[in-house]
Amino acid sequence: MKRSKIRVTICIMSMLLIISSVAAAQDTVSQLLSAYFGLDNSLPLAANGLCLRARGQDGMPIIFSEVIDPGTLQADDFAVITESGVVNKPICATLSPAVDVGELRTVLLIGEFGDAENDPPVRVEIVGDILASGASAANFLGAIVKVTPLSAGPNLIVAESVPQNQWTLDRESGRQQGDGCPSADTLQIVRVTWAGGVSNAQGDEAEDVERTLYRVTIKQADGTEAEVIPFALADLGDGDNNHLLCLDVRGEPVAVFFPAGYLLDPNRDTLNPDTSVSVQVSAESKVQSYRNVRYCEVVATYRIRLTLRTEIWNTLGLNDCPADQWAALDAEALQNELGAVNVRLNGPRYWVLDEITALGGVSAAGNRATFGDIEMEQRAILETRLRGDLVGDQLYTPNTVQRDTRYVFYAGEFIYTLHAPNGDAYIMQSYAQIIDLELSIDDLETLDERMNLPEGWRYEAIRLEADLIALSGGETTIIQDDFLNTYQRTNIALP
Repeated sequence: MKRSKIRVTICIMSMLLIISSVAAAQDTVSQLLSAYFGLDNSLPLAANGLCLRARGQDGMPIIFSEVIDPGTLQADDFAVITESGVVNKPICATLSPAVDVGELRTVLLIGEFGDAENDPPVRVEIVGDILASGASAANFLGAIVKVTPLSAGPNLIVAESVPQNQWTLDRESGRQQGDGCPSADTLQIVRVTWAGGVSNAQGDEAEDVERTLYRVTIKQADGTEAEVIPFALADLGDGDNNHLLCLDVRGEPVAVFFPAGYLLDPNRDTLNPDTSVSVQVSAESKVQSYRNVRYCEVVATYRIRLTLRTEIWNTLGLNDCPADQWAALDAEALQNELGAVNVRLNGPRYWVLDEITALGGVSAAGNRATFGDIEMEQRAILETRLRGDLVGDQLYTPNTVQRDTRYVFYAGEFIYTLHAPNGDAYIMQSYAQIIDLELSIDDLETLDERMNLPEGWRYEAIRLEADLIALSGGETTIIQDDFLNTYQRTNIALP
């Protein structure tokens, strides 16, 4: 009997532990991080563009622990409770103006929520189903948060490392669109979210003075930590509660600090206190190095009146070009199937860069196709005259392609360069196992000993002392050597 009771007790305790663990996990994920009493009967006329009858109402930004699904957001999902116990419902709940990619976690509540002096709002409750977007689909029903009073200054609520697929570099700001980090020097981006919208002490957008006050703690490759200052500040000009900290150093961001006395909320009554927050680093925000990663390309050329249009498709980010599936492809059969005038199977190839980002145009369009059993994305387009050479027909001959990409080569790694007699310099982007099936990255340092370089051409392997960023800018010139390794022309002064 005793053993049975012991077993039952253990089972009950195990179940309680499981329930407790699940509840704790849900509390960690599905919670409200902040409710900020930003304006008391003071929303300006411009707020009518966000919500009818918004002018003169209260404004309260609510920050969720996750990006939410906009389709599940309704004003009736919120209850704002005052100090005396009065329950108020907003007349409007909107994600504007924080609507850039990755920002959909701040909801602006508009309505009458109490009086700052006599009966202020003290807490917000979620009383309807608001779901997180993405795989978790967490439900915030039942989440509660205390309200930060009107008299408090703004503080940092969230800091997160921004995945590269959310970067929009070199973008100008618009009415509901913040500007982007500079493509030429950005190596990583940290987004910080304030309790509400912020301006500098003069009531203007944050500027260079405020940029230099941010401190980001970075964990370096050797395990030590260092404080860095963002070289640029972005996501400005759209009136939301986010800043992008543009960093020109690598390493894992750990925390962000901003000192007291420089930023105001829309009520413009109290400057911010000293404020800091840990940086969230998700799996998708960790940068993958593509150096020596295998890929393949299908290069298909079509005739359009008097022009040859060549489309370059590759496996980057989708698969590593499985050898058996690649061997099963037949260029002539693909040419007939696609109605092309030529199809070239370009691979297998291996990247000799560390990061690659599509900045726009065809490179970022996401057009996909399946060739045989291999899925690929369209990466570049080349248009030439009808009787011109096809891509890759002539070695050491420049071809101009429409492509908007950003290549990063890390300090301490090699770059492999070609130098033309006219002074043009090219950086290898990939090597090929087409002519030499056994060619490896270890062979590239002394590849010039095996190359048939044209007169006046020079090949050099250079170990970098600093990170190098190469931009294509919508159009770039590529070239191939006698091993069919591919290079991109650069205007950067090489070391």
